[in-house]
Amino acid sequence: MGIGRRRIRSSLGKTVEVEVAVSRGRISRALISGDFFAFPADVVYRLEEAMTGLPADPEAISRLEELELGGELVGVSLSDVIDAARSALSRALSHEGEE
Repeated sequence: MGIGRRRIRSSLGKTVEVEVAVSRGRISRALISGDFFAFPADVVYRLEEAMTGLPADPEAISRLEELELGGELVGVSLSDVIDAARSALSRALSHEGEE
């Protein structure tokens, strides 16, 4: 299993960190954190759930742009989350298979 993490500072002033674990060619776990706000709070969980199970491919992460959040992110944008997720995925793929 490969694990990758990436933290970025948004142009909106806050930071977002995304950690992904990759196993058998799929994202097996996604965790989003940072000093931003989400209303309602479960918007973050919805994003994490949407990432989990996706093929470990940056194009698959791009599909999150089409996700209906049902809320809003404050201090970061969905594009910031996607950029951090792509970078975390690249790092995870470079470590996949290492023990």
